[in-house]
Amino acid sequence: MPSLAPDILTRLRAALTRCTQLRDDAVLRALFADDRISPWANELPNALRASDRVAFVIDTLGDREHAGYGENALVLFLHALRDTVDPRDTLHGELDALADEVKTALASPGEFPEPRQVSRTSDDLGSLNRQLTRAKRTLHILEEQAAGYTALTRPVHLQIELEEQRELVAALEARLR
Repeated sequence: MPSLAPDILTRLRAALTRCTQLRDDAVLRALFADDRISPWANELPNALRASDRVAFVIDTLGDREHAGYGENALVLFLHALRDTVDPRDTLHGELDALADEVKTALASPGEFPEPRQVSRTSDDLGSLNRQLTRAKRTLHILEEQAAGYTALTRPVHLQIELEEQRELVAALEARLR
């Protein structure tokens, strides 16, 4: 796993979780046809959930480098993914900013750089508010499901989803401040 600041890692996970390309193994593998990331096309295991795919991508690519490009594989993945997103979508700019932050963070291990500031328009804020509303709604549903269990009988996957959803809500709330 790459040594990234918790803030960057949380935002990276949140952004990747929102990408449709990471919701299905076959679609994700198709993305790896891109020359920048094709060396790692067969290294990702199948996953049942998008959050697992996100973790596998970060863990698999975070410490790898493409000799031909002289660039970190996770940064190249973010660029390849960004190139599949409509430039008018705020996710495009977010992936671009994250690629820059990850590149900077990995170039200076142990030092956590300040997040790149992206100008926020009312559309960006509206999008963030909608994402936060969806994330809170999902968190509420997960909490209702978890309420039917005790701490000892709660399924592990439900506990993990709860933790990830809480992180997503916290990250979105922090971005809106």
